[in-house]
Amino acid sequence: MFPMIMGDRQVDSLQSLWEKYGRYMLAVANRCCASPDEADDVVQNVVVRLAGQADRIVNLPDMEIRKYLARAVRNEAINRGLFNKKQIAVTDTISSEAAQNKPDSTNTEETVILREEIRKVQTLISRLPAAEQQALRMKKVSNATDAEIAEAIGISENSVSQYVRRAQKKLLVMYQEEEAER
Repeated sequence: MFPMIMGDRQVDSLQSLWEKYGRYMLAVANRCCASPDEADDVVQNVVVRLAGQADRIVNLPDMEIRKYLARAVRNEAINRGLFNKKQIAVTDTISSEAAQNKPDSTNTEETVILREEIRKVQTLISRLPAAEQQALRMKKVSNATDAEIAEAIGISENSVSQYVRRAQKKLLVMYQEEEAER
């Protein structure tokens, strides 16, 4: 380890992040890595790197924190050569991390809202054309390359970004229409 000087506020922020999102980071790491030991190492490195940024991160909205942490964990796994794409299941959500995470049981209302939003997005994605659904899921959930997506769908590599962009636009319009109907 290396010596680190942190103020009390930084320590409190880092501890708060760990208490609230530690299990979440481990869940993401376990989906990215082949073994629990590798996942632990990845999360430990991410936490060490977060030490200097904890004050800033802890003030972000919950979903932004989750996205940030999921990216940090995945990137660390990739950097360490531990990323195992075959272990990541394609789910029906844009943010599989949010779908797999179970928020603290102390806040039931947040849990219910998150589950409703996930169901809503799953339903909306299922309304997209099949090729756009698959392109969106592979790009946003599985982090597949354009070449992998093109091969799976049977389109040119250059068309992948158009499919994903189109799917995102349609998804946004459908989401906004549903929200307006409420």
